[in-house]
Amino acid sequence: MTPVADPQLLLRRERRFRFALMAVMAAILVAWMVLGVVKPPAQPDNYTNGYSYSPGGHAALIQLLKQNGRSTRVAVGDLRLPAFDDSSGNTLVLLEPRPEFVDEHEEVLKRLFVEALARPCSLVVALPKRFYNPEDPDSGIEVISEHDYDKHQVTRLLQVAGLDELLDVERSEDPVVCSPESAPQRWSFEVPQPAQVFVFKKSPARWDHSRPPEVLLASQHGEPIAIRVFGRSSRSRGGLVLVSDPDMFSNRWLGVPGAARTALHVFAQTPPEGELIFEETLHGFSTDASVEYLALTPPGLWVTLSLLLLLGLFGWREATVLRPMQSEAQDRRARLYAVDGLARMMLRTRDHGAAYRALMRRAGLALGQDSATVMAQGTSGSTGTRRRDTGRIRHAAGADEEQRLVNAAAMLAGRMKAESSPATAERKQQ
Repeated sequence: MTPVADPQLLLRRERRFRFALMAVMAAILVAWMVLGVVKPPAQPDNYTNGYSYSPGGHAALIQLLKQNGRSTRVAVGDLRLPAFDDSSGNTLVLLEPRPEFVDEHEEVLKRLFVEALARPCSLVVALPKRFYNPEDPDSGIEVISEHDYDKHQVTRLLQVAGLDELLDVERSEDPVVCSPESAPQRWSFEVPQPAQVFVFKKSPARWDHSRPPEVLLASQHGEPIAIRVFGRSSRSRGGLVLVSDPDMFSNRWLGVPGAARTALHVFAQTPPEGELIFEETLHGFSTDASVEYLALTPPGLWVTLSLLLLLGLFGWREATVLRPMQSEAQDRRARLYAVDGLARMMLRTRDHGAAYRALMRRAGLALGQDSATVMAQGTSGSTGTRRRDTGRIRHAAGADEEQRLVNAAAMLAGRMKAESSPATAERKQQ
C-alpha cells in the first residue's frame, strides 16, 4: 500500500517553494535596476564624450576633477541651466558638441544661451575641433582616424548662441602657448596644432553686457583662448565661460605638461561647491540609450514601476490566497461532509422548501466555479447521460418539496464525489 503524504507537510513545502521563487525574482529585479542606474547608457563610442576613453574623450578629465574634490555627473537629455543663487550653484558643461547635433537641437540651444546671458548662471562651453571615425568597424579591431572640423562647423555654435557678431575663431599653424591671463608666469600649456584662438570682432568695451568679457586664458601673443561673459551677473564666479581650443580637456593631451593645470584653472571659475554636469545630448546620446537606461529614467520609469506593482500583487496572491493543489481534494471532502450534514439537518426540520432554496444557493460555494462532467443522478426522467456544468446544479424535479430536496442533495453529493475522485484530480492536473 502506497503511503499517503501528510497534507500539511505538502502545504508547507509548496509555500516554501513559492516564497523562494518570489525571492529569486525579486533579487533579479533589484540587480537589474541597480545595473541600470549605475552602468552608463550602453552607447557606441563616438570618441569625444565624457564616457569615452578614446584619445578625444573626456573620461580622464572627469577623473581628474573628482580627485581634486569636485563633484561631477555625466547626464543625458538635460539641456537646461541649473539653479544658481548667491551662495551655490551647479555648472552645465558642454565639451566639443558635434555640429550635426547642434543643428538638431538649435532651438533649445538658442533659448539656453539667451537665458545664460540674461540671468546669473554657470555654463562652460568648449568649441569643437576634432572628430574621429573608425577605419574598419567590422574588423573587430578598434582603429580610428583623426580629422579636423572646418572653420564653419567650429563657429556654428557661436552663431546659435548669438555671439558670432562679437567673436570669431582663427586657427594658427605657429606654436601657441596658453597660460592664465592674470599670471602667465605660473604655468603654460603648448596647444596642439592647429591651435584655435578667439578674435574679438567688436571691442570688449562695446559689448552690450553689464561687464566686458574677461579673458581667462591667452596665448603668448595675447590672443584669447578662454573668456567669460557675465551677462547681467556681477559675481566673481560663474557666468558663460567659452573655450576656443578643447585639446586641454581630452584624454590624448591631458597628460601633456600644463594641460591638467590649465583645465583645472577653467573649472576653478565655476562655483566650487556646485556639481559639474557634463551633458552628452550634443554628442548624440539623447536618441540611442540602452534598454536599462530608458526603463529607469522617466517616462519609462513609470512603466517599470507599474510592472513591478503588478508583479508584487501577483506574488502576494500566489503566496497567500491560492491553495496548493495537493490540499484541494481534502478541502472538497470536508465540504462534502458539511453539505451532507446540512442536508440531513434540514430534512429533520421538515422545512423542505427553505432547505431546498438554501441548498441551491450554497451549491456554488461547495462545487467551485470550474466546469466538470457529472452524472445527473436522482432526477426524474434521467437518462444517465453526462453533461457539462459550471459550479451550479440544475433545477431538481420532484413530486413535492421533500422529493425536490432529496433530488438536489443527491445531485450535489454525486457531483462532489465525482470531483473528489482520483481520476478527476488527475485529469485536472493534466
